[in-house]
Amino acid sequence: MRPIISTDRADLWHGDSLEVYPLLPDDAFELVICDGPYNLGIAGEEWDRVDDLVALYEPHVTEWDRLCKPGASVYLWGSSGSWAALHPLMLRYGWRFQSLIVWDKGSAPSQKSSREAARNWPIASEVAGFYQRDPWHETAATGPATFVGHAAGKDDRNWIREWLVAEWEATGLRRKDADQAMGTNGMAGHYFGRSQWELPTWERYAQLAEAAQKHGPPRARPYFVHPDAIGLRASWEHLRAEYEAQRAPFDLPIATTNVWRRPAVRGAERLLDAQGAALHPCQKPIDLTERMIRASTRPGASVLEPFGGTCRAAVACHRLGDRRAVCIERDRRYLDAVRPSLEFVGGDDAETGQLGFWGLP
Repeated sequence: MRPIISTDRADLWHGDSLEVYPLLPDDAFELVICDGPYNLGIAGEEWDRVDDLVALYEPHVTEWDRLCKPGASVYLWGSSGSWAALHPLMLRYGWRFQSLIVWDKGSAPSQKSSREAARNWPIASEVAGFYQRDPWHETAATGPATFVGHAAGKDDRNWIREWLVAEWEATGLRRKDADQAMGTNGMAGHYFGRSQWELPTWERYAQLAEAAQKHGPPRARPYFVHPDAIGLRASWEHLRAEYEAQRAPFDLPIATTNVWRRPAVRGAERLLDAQGAALHPCQKPIDLTERMIRASTRPGASVLEPFGGTCRAAVACHRLGDRRAVCIERDRRYLDAVRPSLEFVGGDDAETGQLGFWGLP
């Protein structure tokens, strides 16, 4: 079994995700975009009628533990009801809840019944639970920006803190001497201590190194120059890269909140069947998919879309040009529909071997 469509930016698999997962490598994905059944029964598809959502999703969440990098993110799409049902499952498997994203479509479908007969608010939105995990994570930290920093100070796997402590102790100076060198009051405790630890900024790092070099015993290797780096700035960059590698990436788009106002997909963006009707009842806007990928991955990262549908992650990665998607979908119609949007080489049933970006030889 292998992808039926494969490009330099995407692999599209035809089949059940639970059968494809064993063929994928460990620690491969920085992001999962999960847009599976909502169990609303209004999509007109049998796949959206599920007896037990948790039982359906749990095998997938179990596999993500192996497939995702230590610092990874998940966008779990659903209705408010389906998300509420699955939220405890995500927490149980170690995913930290960050926020609930609301896709505000602006208007609800027309109501077939009269206003007097209505027993609920018209639904004009979908939601996505945004989750992250980090190997140095602790749930007791005070805020999203400090989760890894505060947790890392207490974690024996944080070799960065241990190395910083060893460098300063080698000088014979006290921590209050470090504060004096930086012109701070108590920041040395954050850099060397286990409580609310954080990595020094470049400015603070340089000040510590200057004080250590001036007041510490002479030695062959300059203080705070790491053996795996050349020079002081390169040493700080090395430590920073190691620290960031333990964190789930996040780059907040300008002027964006957790409420995403965007009409449902219409017009040329909507994929249609042979009769001109909407091919998929729940097609996501490509710009929202790009937003998730840009915000929660680094360039070069891989994205997993286990309920591929119209495989928006594959199209988005092609547009971005510096990420890669793996999309898995059971319905061959959707894969065939997205095929013209992707440049691909090979595949089990490729007749010509290669198509251009818009599906032309």
